[in-house]
Amino acid sequence: MVESSEKGIAPTRSDSAAAHNTDQTESPGVEPSLPQSTPTLTEAVPAVRATEQPSRILLALALVAGLALIALPLVLWIGPPPSTRTAHASASASASAASTSSAATMKDPNSLVAEASTTGVDTENVKLGKVWISKCEKPGPDRTPPEQCDRQPWFEKALVRAILENTACAPERAGGGTVSVAMKVDFRRRQVKVFAGKSGSIRGRSAKSLIKCVKRSVPKPDWESLDHKHTKYIIAVMATYPER
Repeated sequence: MVESSEKGIAPTRSDSAAAHNTDQTESPGVEPSLPQSTPTLTEAVPAVRATEQPSRILLALALVAGLALIALPLVLWIGPPPSTRTAHASASASASAASTSSAATMKDPNSLVAEASTTGVDTENVKLGKVWISKCEKPGPDRTPPEQCDRQPWFEKALVRAILENTACAPERAGGGTVSVAMKVDFRRRQVKVFAGKSGSIRGRSAKSLIKCVKRSVPKPDWESLDHKHTKYIIAVMATYPER
């Protein structure tokens, strides 16, 4: 027989290379290499986080808007805190008092006199209480109680007007004070005397300047035209002056 048939045909170089490649592919435990274009895990995570950030911002904004929509009706229903309401109430009271004082100052003098003669009046420079008859006398042993004395409108209004017109003569005193301005009317002698009573906190020499100004402003009465049931009267009004 021919020698080549007994020993077989020797493998060529190309066949050996192919067999070697086949062995490497089929060998266990060997992992194929990844293509260079495939992204790694560390490259993919930042991309995911970048897409999550806008969503979180939008979620936070939506949460804040929802809380605001819930809280606003509650605040409107409950109202401001007590301290704020107290401050507003105090401010309103001060404004009301200032308005009342200004209104009193702007009133007609005759209207002020009428009010002070019956109920009292409060102005910026002086506060007057209600005018009252402190005493009245007539000839004879009988004494008339003050509440039974007949009123003297002309003298009462004259006294009130004189006080309102002479607030500049008020005594200067820390903390202000009160003056009981009194008028003694004597129909028999036709005399009028103005003095400071003892019930005020300012009296005597401290009230001398004010009393002088008030006395000078009282007009001369027409005695014949004034009705009276008694011969003597003491008319008084309490004047309260602010600090100057």
